[in-house]
Amino acid sequence: MAASRVTRRTFHEVAEPLVDITLLPQHAYPAPRMSSTAERTPRTLLNEVLSYMFEILAVAWPADFSRGRYRDRLGWVVTSHVNRLWRHCAIGHAKLWTRLDGSYAQAWDTFLERARTLPLTIIPRPTRQRALVPSNSTILHYIPQCKELIIEGQDSLGLAADRIMQMLITHSHPLPLLRYMDLSTSDCSGY
Repeated sequence: MAASRVTRRTFHEVAEPLVDITLLPQHAYPAPRMSSTAERTPRTLLNEVLSYMFEILAVAWPADFSRGRYRDRLGWVVTSHVNRLWRHCAIGHAKLWTRLDGSYAQAWDTFLERARTLPLTIIPRPTRQRALVPSNSTILHYIPQCKELIIEGQDSLGLAADRIMQMLITHSHPLPLLRYMDLSTSDCSGY
């Protein structure tokens, strides 16, 4: 019983200051899928609760390296550093690693490895360090695995949405997982 009190206190200390889940829309996070009663042990139940908590935090507080403070940049990832159990649970939960944001392009390989084959959300945004921005060819490589693609026109960084649009138009492979696409550019004269 003492362990469950410690777990609740740890959750309260970490999660409550980060996000008020009552402010999230109900559709933003799915209902938890619990294991069958026969499979349920304190550890598996705790892992399921942690996974659900991480999913809520990933929606409410995404990692964004374009933010100022280091803690703010990590977003939900900071909660995976509470202890070994939390870290193991977060690393093993592939759904948490499916958002590829240009603000942390240097970590895409890690995110892709942990996301495994799940559908991706790709948001290649500009950063202050141009070398870290994913290239158009890198983005196109992962398009078949993409469920959401959000690109704004950024000619100065080589991520022009019009070039991506042109490549998507000539892209010969089907995109069965793509459910949402937002390509914004200032010049749509060719489309």
